Amino acid sequence: MIFINKDLILELHKLSINRFGGQHGLRDVKLLDSAIKTPFATFGGKELYPTDLDKIVRMSYSLVMNHPFIDGNKRIGFFVLVYLLRQINLKLSLDNDSIINLFLSLAVSQISYDDFKNNIISNVVYTTL
Repeated sequence: MIFINKDLILELHKLSINRFGGQHGLRDVKLLDSAIKTPFATFGGKELYPTDLDKIVRMSYSLVMNHPFIDGNKRIGFFVLVYLLRQINLKLSLDNDSIINLFLSLAVSQISYDDFKNNIISNVVYTTL
């Protein structure tokens, strides 16, 4: 099972802002907590996101859409996606422009969660470490 804690996400966000620019800071800790916990939600005793890949995609989506940080929400959504995919020996096969377009489209609600999920799932490949 995949897992990432709040401290690691905060550190990844800090590194991202330091490297690529933007404003440091958490806008709403409850929205960050929600993004981390949502992938593990259940209903009627059944997981809503049963596979590791389902959980990873949902967390990435939630980090972007919950907008927990002052700046860099798309980046942290992407970095967490890549980090967690690596944990299960997967990587994205998308080029940089496609990744940028995907996350920009998501952030302005031009694509749905299902479209985001399908795009990610159809563009992951196994990798050896």
